[in-house]
Amino acid sequence: MKKIIVTNNEKVVNEFKGNEDVRIEFVEGSPLQVFDRAEDLVEEGGRVFSDPKRTPLNLYYRSIPLSIDPEVNPTYSKNVLELCRIKMGGKSFSKPAGSGKAEKDYKNLMKVI
Repeated sequence: MKKIIVTNNEKVVNEFKGNEDVRIEFVEGSPLQVFDRAEDLVEEGGRVFSDPKRTPLNLYYRSIPLSIDPEVNPTYSKNVLELCRIKMGGKSFSKPAGSGKAEKDYKNLMKVI
């Protein structure tokens, strides 16, 4: 099963550089654009295996781990991503100068993968 991380966080990209078990989909842009790409991958057989709602949805940096398995029904993943979008609402996001909370969320992602 191939793992993919869709992220706009360069730390995540650097952490998994050279790891053949994980493909990184780097998105230059807001968390909403990360969700857009994750939704595209779900349509291609991706499955969200860590609920994005477990981290605050108001953070700029967002990483969504998925696995690719075309045999999996995409309904759960579609519903999770849609619920996140609803909770995020029409919020606009700006890139932070630095954040201790973002660092904690990054460390939690490393545990999941």
